[in-house]
Amino acid sequence: MDSALGRIRKHFAQLRQERNSWEPYWRDVKEYISPKRGRFLTSSSSSEVNRGDQGTDRRINAVASRALSILASGMQSGLTSKARQWFLLTHPDPDMGRYQPVRAWYDKVQEVLEGIYRRSNVYSALLHTYFEMAGFGNGAMSVLSHPDHVIYCRPFTTGTYYMSTDQWFEVDAFYYLEYLTAHQLEMAYGKGSLPSTVLQALESGQPDTRFEMVNAVMRHPERFGVKGKEGFDIASVHFLAKGQDEEDFLRVSGYHSFPVMTPRWDVIDADVYGTPPTQDIMGDVKMLQRMEADGLKGIAKGVTPPMRIPPELERRGLNMQPGALNVVSSMNEYAVAPLVTVQTNVQQLQMKIDRVVADIKDGLYNSLFLALLTQDNPQMTAREVAERHEEKLLMLGPVLERIHYELLDPLISRTFLLASDAGLIPPPPPGVDLGPTQIEYVSILSQAQKAVGVNRIEQSVQFLGNMVAVYPEVRHALDPLKTYKEYNNMIGVRAGIFNSDEDYDSAVAAEREQQAMAQSAAVAEPLANSAKVLNDVDPANVQSLLAGGAGGLIL
Repeated sequence: MDSALGRIRKHFAQLRQERNSWEPYWRDVKEYISPKRGRFLTSSSSSEVNRGDQGTDRRINAVASRALSILASGMQSGLTSKARQWFLLTHPDPDMGRYQPVRAWYDKVQEVLEGIYRRSNVYSALLHTYFEMAGFGNGAMSVLSHPDHVIYCRPFTTGTYYMSTDQWFEVDAFYYLEYLTAHQLEMAYGKGSLPSTVLQALESGQPDTRFEMVNAVMRHPERFGVKGKEGFDIASVHFLAKGQDEEDFLRVSGYHSFPVMTPRWDVIDADVYGTPPTQDIMGDVKMLQRMEADGLKGIAKGVTPPMRIPPELERRGLNMQPGALNVVSSMNEYAVAPLVTVQTNVQQLQMKIDRVVADIKDGLYNSLFLALLTQDNPQMTAREVAERHEEKLLMLGPVLERIHYELLDPLISRTFLLASDAGLIPPPPPGVDLGPTQIEYVSILSQAQKAVGVNRIEQSVQFLGNMVAVYPEVRHALDPLKTYKEYNNMIGVRAGIFNSDEDYDSAVAAEREQQAMAQSAAVAEPLANSAKVLNDVDPANVQSLLAGGAGGLIL
């Protein structure tokens, strides 16, 4: 029967085999778009860590690299900007959320989390993750405990990790691969935990020999026979990828919550790895490089064409430098002449290149994100972004929802847990069962996504107002309070600033009572005036009128 280490190694080998089909495209992204990202470690002697060279770089026109940078930076500014609030903690029950002690507690917790994010490296790690998602389809970032900053974020680049999913298609195992020297392994795990192969390298005077070290984080370690650390739901094991299965793990530790966030741009069916937007433009990117190369060759041939020379110049060659002297025996028109005449239509070629460049930028949503920077109004609101780029926002909507679900939700939850372990979370208000916390995202992109529906509400209410002029009874079809709440929810207004439904109903009832009293007073006043007039009439004058005085009897 295989040991726990043997089963883990087999699982790791299977994940490596399954990932092979994704690597050719990832290598294309690395070579044509992002040469410094993606590391495909294949042997202990060819580690790409701390390498200053670019490796294989097939770029001539780097517009796709700049477009990817704009997309990642736009995601950072639009979703998780350090300069503005981008999330809001509240209670799932709106009435409970408006209760002052509860609202005050959530505000304090939010201040703690925002302070932790400002002091840590979370924003640089998020930017790295957005780059990876948009370029390769997958991002990975671990959130670990830090003694001074509460949290420390470690982003991973594509090619260095392997994943598997559970029955809910959520990532339940994360294997991170790196090459460490024998000396590094000794410092990290202690000499007593090292296997024989590492000890031999140390004893033979070869401490810089590299070994393939793997760190596996698992939600369900029991299926591999791994006994996790007591009191922790998540297991973390460190081991060498190759060696004797009878050996023990280098280290076994654990976490209270899954420490690795693995957001994916888009996932097809039961795929483990995501599909990036660069996949739709890779053909354009490769075509652009060929067009640029062919265009440069055509221009070069027009400037310095291949020449035909007489036989006497064969040995010493033709000097094409300005002002050069070439001695020839004959001065006829065929003595020295271009072998072929190349006339490249540079203008037409540039127009085609410009169209391809525009397609690449559009495929990476550059017009949407540049709208936040290049429009005339620097204070552009989410509403204006939604109005100008509604179609692109609708296309980006599923991606934003996946980022919320796979990246930001677990990031905030794990930060809350680590802050609570550090004693930074205040106690909840006494006598209140808070239950689960609801996270609302109020970044400019999230608000713009919601604002797409605001136009429909306004159009509907405006149309209803027009109909009321002809059909007054149709005004009863609209619930004003529900409409107002839905509108404010879409534009990201905090629910805490509104009165509760009970206070609203009481205020409306009191106002109606005042209106009824005012109407009653308005009706009573003319009646009282009439009574006063009758009281002021002289009865003798009335009798005179009835007897026919002043013109006779009135019948």
